[in-house]
Amino acid sequence: MNTTFKSRYCICRLLLVLFALNSAVFAEDKYSPEDYISATIAEAYVELHTGPGRGYPVFYIAERGEKIQLLKQRTNWVKVHTSRGKEGWVKLESIAKTIGQDGQPTAVNIQQLDEFADRKWEMGFMAGDFGGTDVITGYAGYHFTRNLSIELAGTENFGDFSSGQSAIVSLVHQPFPTWRYSPFFTLGGGVRKTNPRSTLVETEDRTDDVLVAGAGVRIYLSDRFFLRAQYKKHTVLTNRDDDIEVEEWKIGLSAFF
Repeated sequence: MNTTFKSRYCICRLLLVLFALNSAVFAEDKYSPEDYISATIAEAYVELHTGPGRGYPVFYIAERGEKIQLLKQRTNWVKVHTSRGKEGWVKLESIAKTIGQDGQPTAVNIQQLDEFADRKWEMGFMAGDFGGTDVITGYAGYHFTRNLSIELAGTENFGDFSSGQSAIVSLVHQPFPTWRYSPFFTLGGGVRKTNPRSTLVETEDRTDDVLVAGAGVRIYLSDRFFLRAQYKKHTVLTNRDDDIEVEEWKIGLSAFF
């Protein structure tokens, strides 16, 4: 069994483990009722929209005295669950007019970490070190669930003796999505083009397959921004007897939507 086949066999096994971990965590993805804020409608009625915005239609009217639970906040809208089993979005100003369990107006203080955990898209830029050379990366990611996402990254490094570009597709597993300091693990693969800078002998650019494994942490800052720091180990699958292993460290700023 050659080195390339061994590497690909190992990465496939690790990906299966990643999916298994995600399934176990995702099964407990929703909060229990004890985690919600409860309130009672005090106005004549409150309108529930199908989505977080005025452009979404009203599908239900919650009347005075009906109890609701506040699930999460997105900008100026709050997702609620009524005692009659309806679930929709209410304007934040309407929530402020409801009555809490203590008989006082409801103080809306739902952490924006819920938005961070429920994000669908993220993108950002990072910079750092790639095997002793400077490196910059731009990436975009889509989240299938709170715990599992896929990312596409484009990277370029600049060194005295060679430079290079790579395109990597990775699966990312985030076991604790609601933590402000949220660790993650990543596995992926792609292609890398290396451009030697030799003036003594004639050299050719080369393109090789590459496998990547790594870990890092996302640190939620505020609004829709977070800091991202990560370590990755690249295995460049060359046509020579030995593959090349390169370590990479990066840090950068990202936004989510």
